[in-house]
Amino acid sequence: MSRKLIPLLASTLLALVSFVTPASTTYASNTSTSSATKPCTRSVIASMVGGSYSYVPAYGNNQRCYIESGMENNGVTVVQHSLNQCYGYHLVEDGVYGRHSRDAVTWVQRHRNLTPDGVYGPSTHNNMTWDTFGPERGCAYPHAV
Repeated sequence: MSRKLIPLLASTLLALVSFVTPASTTYASNTSTSSATKPCTRSVIASMVGGSYSYVPAYGNNQRCYIESGMENNGVTVVQHSLNQCYGYHLVEDGVYGRHSRDAVTWVQRHRNLTPDGVYGPSTHNNMTWDTFGPERGCAYPHAV
């Protein structure tokens, strides 16, 4: 696929997903799920700081969701993928949020000075880097949700 088509394809997919992310990049200081009342059930394409895109967990199109031990879905798979690509983990990308996935999320939370509870939620989302595609490949922080 042509490098010129990738940004166009990414922006088209982003438009299809049609969700809103605030422009602010203020990060919360804990991982409370009180602002995330729905479990993540799938993944969506989200814009990242710097103009790239990534797949991130969501409930419908809402990225303010949570993942906890025992959950199984595509949202978990994209967390596992970014933990592998951006943090050097070797998790099986099977969509199962088990002990190893929880431990990797806990490490990110501890590293980013969040409450290390192992539950993925909005604060963890905002403070973890995601494997990106688009104009730049690599890992980037998301726009805050």
